[in-house]
Amino acid sequence: MYEFKKKEVSMPSPYIVFGTSRSGTSFVSGVLNNELDISMGEYFVPPVTAFQPDDTGYECGALRGILNPFVEGETTILEFYAALAKYIKKREAENEHWGFKDHGPIMSYCYFMFFESPRLIICERDEKLVRQSLARLAAYQGLVNDRNDNGIDRWVDQRMVLSRRVLERLDKSAYLHIYFDGMREWTKDEVAEKVRSRWPDDFKS
Repeated sequence: MYEFKKKEVSMPSPYIVFGTSRSGTSFVSGVLNNELDISMGEYFVPPVTAFQPDDTGYECGALRGILNPFVEGETTILEFYAALAKYIKKREAENEHWGFKDHGPIMSYCYFMFFESPRLIICERDEKLVRQSLARLAAYQGLVNDRNDNGIDRWVDQRMVLSRRVLERLDKSAYLHIYFDGMREWTKDEVAEKVRSRWPDDFKS
């Protein structure tokens, strides 16, 4: 039986991009991966939406492979923790700076167990715009009838509430906040500069 011990992972501090789906997390993760040389995954899960078919969602495939069996009840909580700890050790050994994008509250709660001081980047977008985009995504994926009986609104509400629960637990002074309001779009260079300014020691030549 695996017994999780925090000391097994030696205080890693990965970059974690968190936010509700359709809130800019893919864009920010792409800046980290491509502009700042921060490895956001060995390979990425193909995006499920056809809105931007050439875009990469930057969701780490290896982490998804650990999370999915647990969510589906195929692995126990201890097996999940063991696999995650092993993966973290691997990434720490292979990359000076690394991270991952996360929408899922299960992974998010693990931040408080595995990481001493993760470099959290919180992406938020005007809620009306998020709801509109999620509604289009739900319709595209055919999830409206499959996920619940009350249509798109409840499906969107569930995703918004889960994200808020994680954000409420975070110390607001401890993370970088990037807000997309629909009026002002961030450029890649602007996001890169915000990250460099927040954690300058990571980018000293």
